[in-house]
Amino acid sequence: MKKRGKKAISPLIATVLLIGFVVALASVAWIWYSNIVKEQAEKQSAVLEISSACTSQININVISADSTGKLRIKNVGNSMIHGVRVRTDKDELITEQEPLDPAETKELELRYTQAISKGSEIEVMPIIVRGGIIGTCSDQAIKYTLPS
Repeated sequence: MKKRGKKAISPLIATVLLIGFVVALASVAWIWYSNIVKEQAEKQSAVLEISSACTSQININVISADSTGKLRIKNVGNSMIHGVRVRTDKDELITEQEPLDPAETKELELRYTQAISKGSEIEVMPIIVRGGIIGTCSDQAIKYTLPS
């Protein structure tokens, strides 16, 4: 009986398999990279839209506030805001996500973790959402001194 030797893959088939593997790997890398680039472009577009909206469409007025956490604000801009961030004089940052339509007035209950005294100053900044990105309009911040 003759023993047969092991047969190898022909060089042509090996070359075709190698090229196919490289093309498949390059395709996966290309799709992955293009998704990353697309997401970054969408985020950058949303950030630019937030910046533009903050300067031209967003404006709020603080009608009243007190040391117990009651804050009454009015959206006097022409675009919806999605909430406010309030910074106290003790560097506490409180976020309230209550939407306000244009010309709407709302009273919010802030939950301070540190007691705020009368005569303290708070800073109220509108929050907007564009393209799934949350942005704070710090340029539109309103400083308000709590009544004594």
